[in-house]
Amino acid sequence: MENNILLEKTPQHFRYIDVILNQFPEAKSIEIIRDGRDVCVSYQARSKTARWARQSTTSMIKIWKKAIETVEKVKADPEIGDRIYSVRYENLRTDPQQELSKIFDFIGLDYDSTLIDKIIDTTDISKVKNKGEGKHIRQGSIGEWQTRLSPEDIGLWEELGGDTLARLGYSI
Repeated sequence: MENNILLEKTPQHFRYIDVILNQFPEAKSIEIIRDGRDVCVSYQARSKTARWARQSTTSMIKIWKKAIETVEKVKADPEIGDRIYSVRYENLRTDPQQELSKIFDFIGLDYDSTLIDKIIDTTDISKVKNKGEGKHIRQGSIGEWQTRLSPEDIGLWEELGGDTLARLGYSI
């Protein structure tokens, strides 16, 4: 049997995830959760060449928290919540074989280790030639916020986003 699959990866769709899942009963969603402080670092780097990324730290915290809370609310809905799979970005980077296997299982697609290895090889950030500060692809680092955010920005994250970071298991 042939599978017809549409993959759409616009991050802003989290705002409408309940509508999408209610309209399309066969649809599933994969949420990638990343430490908001590292998201902030990525936005700061991207803002050097992209106007849309120029956000204050306070604004970034609010946007990140809103995204997390919106998906948490939908996941709590017994009618559609089980059609959202959440994976931590950090786990995807440190153990891509395991995390991709879980994603394929969730979607219900057949796979083998050769396919998983090919995906990992094809998407390896270290092999991207045109990457760096201000580019769409930079480093994909984990924990870079510890050296890149100012003490003031770290304080804002603790004050305004610390509850959400802690709830998700990130250290404060």
